[in-house]
Amino acid sequence: MKKLFFGLLLALPAFCAATEELTLVESVPDGTVYGSSYTVRPQAVWLDMIGSAKKTLDIEQFYVADQAGEVLEPVLAAVKDAVKRGVKVRLLVDKVMMGESGKALPALKEAGVDARVIDFKKAGGGVQHSKFFVVDGAETYVGSQNFDWRSLKHIHELGLRIKSPKAAADFSLVFEGDW
Repeated sequence: MKKLFFGLLLALPAFCAATEELTLVESVPDGTVYGSSYTVRPQAVWLDMIGSAKKTLDIEQFYVADQAGEVLEPVLAAVKDAVKRGVKVRLLVDKVMMGESGKALPALKEAGVDARVIDFKKAGGGVQHSKFFVVDGAETYVGSQNFDWRSLKHIHELGLRIKSPKAAADFSLVFEGDW
């Protein structure tokens, strides 16, 4: 998957700048020289997208792993704030990672997030390894980043913000099927 994103990173900058429909997003490990001038950081993109949600926010992640005072904390706070604004928020994670997700899910559920755990091993094998979310059926984020503070702070990851109702509809089909 990372090879695909590196290819996108090299091939799409002019297209992204011209259309503003695609935004390349890159996690850069602290203390490294990684980082392209064509990319933005995921926390800022995620906060912008979640903060703009008016009706729906569907999140499908392999797992959620937060630590107090770290970079995912404001993202999860934004998810909770979306619920307070009346946004219908649904979160789907895989059962195999409940050791991590089980720590964050109670607070999200208490805040009003409709959270489910999918057991792909029981459903025929494998794991739900998707990492995407859809905002208001209008835009999508997809990438290699987990909802994990370490993914945002210590791991080189790539993603794509897609401002397209057509793409959002496709990702929504996947989400609804898994939901």
